[in-house]
Amino acid sequence: MKKNLTLLFICISIYSYAQTTKIRGYVFDSNTKQPIPFVNISILDTYIGTISDTEGIFFLETTSDKDTLIFSCLGYNSLKIKINPHYFNDLVIDLVPSEISLNEVLVLPSENPAWEIMRNIIDNKKFNNPKKLKGYSYEVYNKVEIDLSNISSDISNEFIFKDIDFIFANVDTSAETGKTYLPVLIYETISDYHYQKFPKLVKEIISANLISGVENKSLSQYAGQMYIDVNIYDNFLNIFERDFVSPFSDYWRLTYKYYLLDSIYINGKHFYHLSFKPQRKQEMTFYGEFWVHDTTWAITKVKARLSDDINLNFLNDLIVQQEYIYTDSLWFLSKDEIFIDFNITENSYGVFGKKMSSRKNIVLEPDFPKNFFSLKVQDETIILDDAKDKDSIFWKNNRHSQLSNKEQNIYIMVDSVQKSKSYQIGKKIATTWITGYYVHSWWEIGPYYNFISKNLIEGRRIRFGGRTSNDFSKKFMFQGYAAYGFTDKNVKYKFSGIYMVSKSPYRKINIHYKSDYEQLGQSLYAFDEDNIVTSAFSRSAYNKILPVKELKINYKHEWFEGFSNTFQFSHRILFPTQIIEFKNIQQNIYLDRITNAEFSFDIHFAYNEKFVMGEFERYSIGCEYPVFDFSFGYGDKGILKSEFNYKRMSARFSYNFNIKPFGQIKISSEAGKIWGRVPFMLLKLHEGNETYIFDAYSFNMMNYYEFASDEYFSLYIEHHFNGFFLNKIPLIKVLKLREIIYAKSLIGSISEKNYSSSILDFPVMLSDVKKPYIELGVGLENIFKIIRIDAIWRMSYLNNPDISNFGIRFGFQFML
Repeated sequence: MKKNLTLLFICISIYSYAQTTKIRGYVFDSNTKQPIPFVNISILDTYIGTISDTEGIFFLETTSDKDTLIFSCLGYNSLKIKINPHYFNDLVIDLVPSEISLNEVLVLPSENPAWEIMRNIIDNKKFNNPKKLKGYSYEVYNKVEIDLSNISSDISNEFIFKDIDFIFANVDTSAETGKTYLPVLIYETISDYHYQKFPKLVKEIISANLISGVENKSLSQYAGQMYIDVNIYDNFLNIFERDFVSPFSDYWRLTYKYYLLDSIYINGKHFYHLSFKPQRKQEMTFYGEFWVHDTTWAITKVKARLSDDINLNFLNDLIVQQEYIYTDSLWFLSKDEIFIDFNITENSYGVFGKKMSSRKNIVLEPDFPKNFFSLKVQDETIILDDAKDKDSIFWKNNRHSQLSNKEQNIYIMVDSVQKSKSYQIGKKIATTWITGYYVHSWWEIGPYYNFISKNLIEGRRIRFGGRTSNDFSKKFMFQGYAAYGFTDKNVKYKFSGIYMVSKSPYRKINIHYKSDYEQLGQSLYAFDEDNIVTSAFSRSAYNKILPVKELKINYKHEWFEGFSNTFQFSHRILFPTQIIEFKNIQQNIYLDRITNAEFSFDIHFAYNEKFVMGEFERYSIGCEYPVFDFSFGYGDKGILKSEFNYKRMSARFSYNFNIKPFGQIKISSEAGKIWGRVPFMLLKLHEGNETYIFDAYSFNMMNYYEFASDEYFSLYIEHHFNGFFLNKIPLIKVLKLREIIYAKSLIGSISEKNYSSSILDFPVMLSDVKKPYIELGVGLENIFKIIRIDAIWRMSYLNNPDISNFGIRFGFQFML
């Protein structure tokens, strides 16, 4: 059966491969062996063609049956060569300089003819930019393909692929890069896309989606139109949160060089053909070619490729191609293609991403019905309930362009692969590495990084736990752990349960009870106390943890994406240690516990925030607008033996924005106040960091239990220059390092009743922060592509005990 299946795939692959001719090559001067840029390459008796880039490289992909390529360039003899239609052709072309004798020509200085064309393009951007319209609508078809690249010829012999070796019949070669690749996933969507300029609102209704081997609603959403949106008329093109200078920006002469290549008449209209390349290396720019209509000065076709030597990680190549159609007095985008080549290293396996979008039924400035757009979110995506239920006849009739047999093979191949043992083993390994949990039937064991840790109070600590898997339920999840310390010889534990009320909108109930140690004054994003990383990179004795018994019940209610409330009740019992004692010597009070109960209400608002959703958890992928968080808590004395009445309130603001082309600024600030008389552990214990790992959400030179407040304000500003300066320094620029500067400050106070007349004595290291606490730092990121190192100076409270005025912190991060 396996042999028959393999034979079937080989036959299908040969047939599909025979449909496409792929051509990649290099053009050189036959005498100097130097690459020749801007050579015209076309297929005989067709309008299909391209030009060589600044390095003499070209690629072409076509379904034409023609077998002859023509090469022409001013100063060289034209050349015709035969190719093998329906196969991959890898060519090296030598052009012979022409020997035609010319009479003496007097050349006078004059303006580059491309400049006049560019001035006309820039002057008419306001007329040709589709965003000038009050609105528009169209039907869009998206096709996304994910491929595994750099496939070697002997990979099929590896043990892990022994039962899925039939997939290698689908290995192909990329005309864009010359690399071999194996298609592994394809997904398609058909949707109606609507845009309104004022107020700026977008609505996309996905009526059909088809995804090979995946049934994830979030993935369907991001296969849609609005998340890869390149408007070439913008000055900067934001792709993967990096700002690339458009070849049609207002700063075109400062950034690019332009060349007029040709002019041509098509269907009675006259067009100019130009090419462009960057003025300098390592800037966020492209090189490529475009066609412009000589009357409207609108771009009608463009191909842009990522510049060489650019300071980006893992992104080896990016190609954007767009075509425009004349619609109701405007050249409107009708088709665009994006090709992305990701690689960890040049010779490692990588990933190709390909996205093709085509538009039809374009309507300019339609009359949208009242209340058609949601005012709750700027970009609204609706996936119809029956979107994934469309049959093959629907897709055949509604695709804007039919799939090749090779693309159809992907659906067949993925279904077969998912049933194999190799796939299941690989999936388990990847899932364990990424999530920390090993999945076994209805139970997930982990996380593995909490199995072993160490601190001064517990000594060596072991922990074992897990959670129920999606096979158990997609509405309920239970999780827990048990831990044991070999020094304190005590058992700790935690049990919790989640009930998913709804995934869209996101609403869930969470209940947990724990009896364990906890580090007060630690940021929410710091590593867990029993994470092995915390143990390995601690810069102190790590002895300020407290035993805690806690019951917590909360309900998260999302009104719409980006706006949610959380209602919570918590009951906590804290116990002292020899380091952190609960005592008041003057009043001869020594307590063996502190009990408090609190009701809290939180608000989160991030306009147009987007998420990727799992079955129980979801992860924000960012928001281009400011983010606001507000929290109010009320402690009630007497409830379940609670000992304190108090109120607390805090507000947090954060915003990340680009300063083009100087990088990105991140700003966050927080203010808070506590009303009532409470012991020190219920004050705001400001977030310290006693590890060598950089934590953006804490004060990295501050110790735990160093500062507390019942009224405070903090500010954090960080600027990422993304190599703006270092990219211009010879020798240094090859390292592709990126600069960071930042400042953190904090000021606060403690009222008389909570300080001089406090319920309990403060630990000896704890004080208020009446004068500003300040940290300044400079850093380098992108070291070996994944490491960040910061040098941090503490500027105040320099005489506090057991502190350092200067420190080096490091972190790991994956970024483009």
